[in-house]
Formats: sequence, C-alpha cells, structure tokens
Amino acid sequence: MNAELHTTAVLLAKGLAVVRAAASATEGGVAADGLSLLSPVTAPCRVVAQAVNYRSHARDTGFGENPPAVFFRKSSASVSGPSDDIVRPVHVRLLDIQLEKGQFYESKSYPTFTPTGPRLVLLDAEDFTRLSGLRLRLWVNGELRQDGTVADVITTSIATEDGALDLGTQRTAVRDAAG
Repeated sequence: MNAELHTTAVLLAKGLAVVRAAASATEGGVAADGLSLLSPVTAPCRVVAQAVNYRSHARDTGFGENPPAVFFRKSSASVSGPSDDIVRPVHVRLLDIQLEKGQFYESKSYPTFTPTGPRLVLLDAEDFTRLSGLRLRLWVNGELRQDGTVADVITTSIATEDGALDLGTQRTAVRDAAG
C-alpha cells in the first residue's frame, strides 16, 4: 500500500481507515527483520507530561494515595525511539527513569529523555473499556524497572478525537554522554 503518512499528525488526520488498509495490504512492504524501530511520535510535537502519575509511585515517594494532577510540557527535542539510548548529560547526577507521563520541563527535556513507542495505538471507542487491564513495562539496561497496569495510573490519558494513545512497552538503555 502506498500511503503518504510522513508524520503522526498526517496519520491521525487520515484516521483508522488508512491504518486498517495498510495492515491488511497483501502486496509491497518491507521485511520487519530489516527495520529499526523509531519513535511513533514525530517532532515537532507538543509533549505534555504528568508528574507523579502512578499510585504506586505516589506512595513510594511520600505523596500519598491521591496527589493532585500536575501536568507540564517537555521539549519536542526530547522525543526518541523505543530502543534508543537515553543519554545522560555529564552534569546530570541522578536519572529518575519511569514510564512517562512526567516530570519538570528543563530536567526532563534533554535530547533522548522522552522515549516513545514502539507502538502508537489507535483505539476504537469500545477499546477504552479495556484500558485498565493494559500492562505497561519499562526495562533499563536489560533490567525490568516497572511492571504495572493502566489501572495504577492516577489520571488516565485523554484520548484524541481519533482515539490515539501512545501505549506499549518501552525498552530503554541508559548511557553517559562523553566523559
């Protein structure tokens, strides 16, 4: 299938019909084993994140069971792919790596600090009733660091008109910048 879907915005504008047509195409395409996973989110984009977004994280950090919902923006230059290394700048001493919806603009906006993917999932209306059971996992340098479900999220994602949410498994490697 020949679809001009060069940005996430174009994909969302064309909607689920184009995605379904591409998924059911029987001709053309490229072998998956020869591809590298890239971020399903194209830049420039608006990155909105949520601070203290999981109940378990809120408890572990002393915020209690129901902290207020705090949202903030991150630079679109921080977006990277699901398997890309997170590069720690030399002057940064502590990385608080977590499945994102968040933290604060400057400290969370360095290049590579917003890994996304490997999937951009477009949902039908009936799919939203099943989101609470969706398992989210985060690996850092091969070690499983988070394993939970969407049911643990304090404030659930707001879907776009087309039902787009960036959900799935993130596998991340952390490496130091030159030094």
